[in-house]
Amino acid sequence: MNNNFDLIFTTISAKLRLNRQSKVNIDSRISTGLINQRLHPMSAAPYNPSSDYQPESTVGLPALYHWPFNPFAAFKYLLFGMLFPWGHIFIALGFLSWYALTPNLGSMTEFAAGWIAMIWLRNAALLTLLAGGLHWWFYMRRGQRQHYKFNKRWLDTPDNSDNNKFMWGNQVWDNIFWSIVSGVTIWTAFEVITWWIYANGYVAIPGVGEHPFYFVFCIFVLFFWGTIHFYLIHRLSHWPPLYKVSHEMHHRNVNIGPWSGISMHPIEHLLYLSGFILFWFVPVHP
Repeated sequence: MNNNFDLIFTTISAKLRLNRQSKVNIDSRISTGLINQRLHPMSAAPYNPSSDYQPESTVGLPALYHWPFNPFAAFKYLLFGMLFPWGHIFIALGFLSWYALTPNLGSMTEFAAGWIAMIWLRNAALLTLLAGGLHWWFYMRRGQRQHYKFNKRWLDTPDNSDNNKFMWGNQVWDNIFWSIVSGVTIWTAFEVITWWIYANGYVAIPGVGEHPFYFVFCIFVLFFWGTIHFYLIHRLSHWPPLYKVSHEMHHRNVNIGPWSGISMHPIEHLLYLSGFILFWFVPVHP
């Protein structure tokens, strides 16, 4: 499995989650959610007084953390509650990326424009496939209409006053620009260094056949690491000086879309994608 690819999309999934109950992408916007809960307490109706979607029930405690501990319920949560459906999709994309979309490891012993460009193009294409596909379905085709839509306003329409805050007066194109030009470039830079380390043997690559249990263990560690790292970096991003310099750019996206997930300032991309550094020291299979 391509741990580099799964790491980026594990952290992206922390920003763009498909709600299991509503099946609609919701950006994990902590401040907006808290404000909305204070203004509009949870009620039986799926829409609050502002006509914005509001789930009918709160999220329960995962079985993994429930006491008394039930090992069968915890195992079911790890395989399905935590990983389904996005985790399984990201794992499958990781296999596809490693076996079909990554240059030969032997060609990465030296930094060269050719294989680095291939990595950048692959990452840009995969992000476009994921975020662009979701944007097409939810916002261009409006395949789900306004069912479960958190904010009733649509993106990229004349009545979307938020567009004035973005480059070119267009939130979608602004989000695409920062996601690809900054996000994909910095993501690729971290990945390129990681591949160079693997290619030169500075970190061992444990074989799947020789260490199958360790391989499966690392898959779950990756998802937990991505979540923990995201939480810590997000808390750091809300430190007032850092928020003013970089994180505020991301929070311009009040009415969010699929491209808003990693639309960030380059400083935040450096912090947000630094989870790659773990694999510069811990041996895992690519």
